[in-house]
Amino acid sequence: MNRAGVPASRWLYAALATAVLATACASSGARGHPFNVHEQQEAFYLPFDRPSVTGFYGMDGKPCVAAKSGVLWEAEQTDATCSHDTLYDGIHDAELMLRWKGVIPKDGDFEIETFDNGLRVWVDVASRGGWNSDSSADVTVVLEARSEHCSLTWMDSVAHVASFGPEVRDRHYGGFREVPTLRLVSCKAGDPLEVRVGLVAKANRGRIEVDSFGFRAGNAYDASRVVGLVARKPGEGVSAMQTTCSRVEGGICTHTEIIQTDLHGGARGHPPPTPANIHPH
Repeated sequence: MNRAGVPASRWLYAALATAVLATACASSGARGHPFNVHEQQEAFYLPFDRPSVTGFYGMDGKPCVAAKSGVLWEAEQTDATCSHDTLYDGIHDAELMLRWKGVIPKDGDFEIETFDNGLRVWVDVASRGGWNSDSSADVTVVLEARSEHCSLTWMDSVAHVASFGPEVRDRHYGGFREVPTLRLVSCKAGDPLEVRVGLVAKANRGRIEVDSFGFRAGNAYDASRVVGLVARKPGEGVSAMQTTCSRVEGGICTHTEIIQTDLHGGARGHPPPTPANIHPH
C-alpha cells in the first residue's frame, strides 16, 4: 500500500503499460518536430542548475528525490516516485521543477530547443468527489524562460479529471510531451537567463501520483546538454511560438502572455507578434 492507500499491485500494471509505451516512443524518437543536427551541435547550451520539489513526497514521507543526474524523477519499484494527496498534504499547488541557468551570448533573437531530448511524463490523477461540493485534479507541464529583456511562458495541459458527486474518478497519462520551438525576442548580451521546466499539480480534493517526469541524462554533462539556444535573425524560423509583451517597465518587458497548449496538442492564444510587440522603443 502507498501513501494514498493504493495496492502496490495496481502500480505493477501501470509499470508494464509504461514499459510498452516507452519502447514505442523510443523507436519514434519521442519528437514532434524536426530539428537541424548542425544547429544542435552549434547551440549555446545552458548549464543545469538544480531540481526542486514543492508539495510532492515519496513513500517515506520525505520530499521525493530526483535521480543522480538531477533532471529526472522516476519510480524504481512499482510504487510512484512522487505523490501529492490533499488528504495528507493539504490544498495547495505541488510542483517538480528543473532549472538551467546561463547568460545570453549576444544581442538578438533565440529559439529555445530541447532537440532530441524527450520530456517524460507518467502520471496518475484522481479526484475524490463529495455530496456537497465538486472536486477536480489536474497536471500541467510548464516551461518558463526569464531574462531582463526577453521572457516567455509555455504551458501544456497533461491530464484533468473532475468529480461531481460522491465518487472517485481517475486518469492515467504516460508518454513524451513535445516541447515546441519557442522564441525569445530582443535579448541582450550578458543578461542572466534562467529556463525552468516543471510539472505543476493542482487538486482541491484528490491525488496526483508521478511515476516519471523529466529528461533522461546519464551524468552531469548530459544534464547540461538538454536546453540549448539557437540564434535567429528577425523573421527567421517563423514557425516558432512567440509571446506578446503585456507590460513594459523602463523599456524592459516584465510580463508576457502565456502560450498554452490544450489536451489535444493544439496551441491557442495570440498570433506570433513582431519584435516591436516584444520590446517596443
